[in-house]
Amino acid sequence: MLLGETGAPDIIAGLNYHSEEVTRKAARELLKNSPILAKMASDHKPVIISDVRVHPGWIWVPGAEHVLSFMAVPMLVHNRMIGCLMMDHVVSGFFTQDDLRVAQALAQQMVIAIENARLYQEALMAANKHAILHQVSQEIVIAIQEPELTYE
Repeated sequence: MLLGETGAPDIIAGLNYHSEEVTRKAARELLKNSPILAKMASDHKPVIISDVRVHPGWIWVPGAEHVLSFMAVPMLVHNRMIGCLMMDHVVSGFFTQDDLRVAQALAQQMVIAIENARLYQEALMAANKHAILHQVSQEIVIAIQEPELTYE
């Protein structure tokens, strides 16, 4: 899950759900008010829920009724949560501390890739802006040398 520019959650990928598109759409709306995600966004700590049926902050998402255990790891850039890596399982108590360490390593690699892609996009936009400014400045130089072109 990634957080959009407005902070709204967007499920990017989901596997093994009856209808992934229905589950993804429902999750987008329901997770906006998730106390679990809100807490993770503020304290930047991962979450492991052994049995979601007894967790007070759990929000049931249509299509994900089979979920019994859950783990989420925040994805942080400059101490700001940009999303989280979420996993669930049909067996309660499934996730271990070893699973958490692997998920944290994966989440960190995902953050690096996402941040590199963002920086690359910014570099492309800056290069494009500089190319346009260079072209305009060349046209201004030509226009100054030929007064008739200045009027155009």
